[in-house]
Amino acid sequence: MSGRVPQNNGVVGSQCEPPEDAPVGDDIDEVFLHWPPVTVSSVLEPPAGVTAEARRCNARGLSLVQGGDFEQALAEFTAAIQHSPAFAAAWNNRGFTQLAVEMWDAAERDFDTALTIAPTMSLAHHNRGLAHAARGDFERALRDFDLAINEDDSRASSNQNRGVVRTALGDFHSAILDFDDALRLQPTNAFAACNRGFAWMSLGDFDAATADFTRALECQPKLATALFHRANLSRARGEFVPAIADYSMAIKHEPDFWLAYHHRAECHMQCQSFEAAIHDYSFLLERNQNSASACCHRGLCFASLGDGEKALADFDRALQIDPGYSAASEHRAAYLEAVCGRGVLKPTRSSCA
Repeated sequence: MSGRVPQNNGVVGSQCEPPEDAPVGDDIDEVFLHWPPVTVSSVLEPPAGVTAEARRCNARGLSLVQGGDFEQALAEFTAAIQHSPAFAAAWNNRGFTQLAVEMWDAAERDFDTALTIAPTMSLAHHNRGLAHAARGDFERALRDFDLAINEDDSRASSNQNRGVVRTALGDFHSAILDFDDALRLQPTNAFAACNRGFAWMSLGDFDAATADFTRALECQPKLATALFHRANLSRARGEFVPAIADYSMAIKHEPDFWLAYHHRAECHMQCQSFEAAIHDYSFLLERNQNSASACCHRGLCFASLGDGEKALADFDRALQIDPGYSAASEHRAAYLEAVCGRGVLKPTRSSCA
């Protein structure tokens, strides 16, 4: 599964108060794994043997999960299990909480226990699928999402997340069918629309992809990933002004979205807005002083503005970072030849990074 630096904020789903004994679940969104605010679903009533105190502990744990206090939530779910070891929802909820703090093995064990107690508990299969996917075990994740959907085909997140796993496995056509089902069940699911757009983009259908990214943004205007992908498609078509607008909005909503800065800078260069491009490359260099590419590109911007001193300084810095960076050697040599009439430096590597 692909990775992306910024985390997403928000999840499309139920905003209702959690039922007292409801297991909790979560979504893989945007074809990347994140842990946004949870959705809560009620899947089974507690068995008769569950004590009142176990239910109270479970309810307190759910409230803590909603508030993001996973450490205290773990303690409450553990207490619920101690009071009633056959309380499958509490095992599922503790597993989810461990999943949220990346305790994959412990989470999987808890989901296994929940499913031993309640073998047809759809949400436990869904959550165990998340645990497998988080570790890159997509085949096992796919099996669990299949079971979750077979047991309960009304949960959009299970279809969405199976689509994500199929995307990770390169089965884009099947993934699109899953996202279709997720959107049928939940038409305002911005993540399913964005995920489907990514699958269409992977198949080369850029018009369908753009339509889905736009649909995702109609549902959730601050979804930075949809803005980023739509901008990439505009850039690929040579439509640099709308691409810059989408990259800028993505950065507004996720200020550390470094890849959006990089691509926006390239678009600024294409529009000959060299000062704006320098601003973006400078931001990138503040975050990563060892980016030879950012140095080289900023050097090109300075050269275009006639600032030879800064241009050469950036080309030299790029070569200090990566002595074999042929693009920096070539641009430095070309600039010296054009401006100073001095000898051309031979690149040390034939390919450009």
